[in-house]
Amino acid sequence: MYKMNLESTSKKAITLYLRFLSILFKKLKINYSFISLPTTSKGVALLKSPHVNKKAKEHFEIKTYQALIIIKTYPKVETLKYLFFNKPLSVSLDLNFSTNKNSFVAKKIVKRKKAFSFTSDSGSFYMI
Repeated sequence: MYKMNLESTSKKAITLYLRFLSILFKKLKINYSFISLPTTSKGVALLKSPHVNKKAKEHFEIKTYQALIIIKTYPKVETLKYLFFNKPLSVSLDLNFSTNKNSFVAKKIVKRKKAFSFTSDSGSFYMI
């Protein structure tokens, strides 16, 4: 079973990527399910003036949108490569997959298009 955690600050990018994944999974007949996770927001306040006027501040808010995809069947490695190559730059992706004997955890892939790496207890491999 694979678990893909998607995270992005752009709502449009994550929804388009989820739509792409659903079309791809239906064509390849892969059993999957989508779960939308709650949106987190972080507030940042910056001073307008570097000298005085502590009360004059600019307030900004950064929202991160998250989704979880559970893939119940094991696709081929080529399909995983295809998923990573067509990922938008603003979407970060965590891939966790486990079997009955051992579990693997993929490293966080942020703005990387051509390669991904996996690590486990027994070793690691890097795929281009």
